[in-house]
Amino acid sequence: MDEFDFKNDPQPKTRARRKSGGGGGMGDLIWNLASLYFLGSAVCLVVFAAMIFMNPQASFNPFPPRARASQAVPTLIPFPTTGPATATTAAQPPTATTAPQGPTATSNPLDPTPTQFSFPAVTPSNTPSGQGVFFEPNEGDPVYGPHPDGCSAMYVGGSVSDTNGSPAIFWLVRMTGSFGTVDAYSGSNPAYGVSGYEIEIAAPQNTTGQVFMQIIDDLTGEAVSDLIIIDTKSSCSQNLILLNWTQTR
Repeated sequence: MDEFDFKNDPQPKTRARRKSGGGGGMGDLIWNLASLYFLGSAVCLVVFAAMIFMNPQASFNPFPPRARASQAVPTLIPFPTTGPATATTAAQPPTATTAPQGPTATSNPLDPTPTQFSFPAVTPSNTPSGQGVFFEPNEGDPVYGPHPDGCSAMYVGGSVSDTNGSPAIFWLVRMTGSFGTVDAYSGSNPAYGVSGYEIEIAAPQNTTGQVFMQIIDDLTGEAVSDLIIIDTKSSCSQNLILLNWTQTR
């Protein structure tokens, strides 16, 4: 029987498996806790941001927005109440009285000189009190000239100024005498200036001492000027009588 050499095959070495010890379990726990911490922090941050977004004026907002100027509530500052100041000028005048027309002159159409009429002289009774406001005619007045509307009537016109030379409006200028009583307020006719007035008398005719002019305080009815006597002329080149007034006190 043949001899054979049989060699026993070496047994395969097996690598011993490392047993997982307690050190690996502790590491996993730490990572899990860290993940939970960051996840919870992220959730809190999202909730915090949402609350600030819904209410930017919240007290826990580290960067609250500035209040707009339109939202600021103004502070009311009380002021002492004072009564109305006393007006120093005359009150608003009522509608000026229309001047009555004089009798119609009978004349030849080819003759520019109308027929003259005679009237009884009338002396006004109003006299200034001598106190308070007072007006006087300007130096050199009255001045005679032609009226731009023609020769159908005579007119008295002019302006009224205060002590500073400024227009004084709402003073009553009154004409009395043989042609009746006619009133006009200063400021009613701007053709003579801001404080201008005009009174229509009658057809042109010569009169002496029959027409009187005066300024009246319509609030009291008292005269605030002397009576000024004016003469009228029949000439068409003198049917406008300029009479300007100035306050002297």
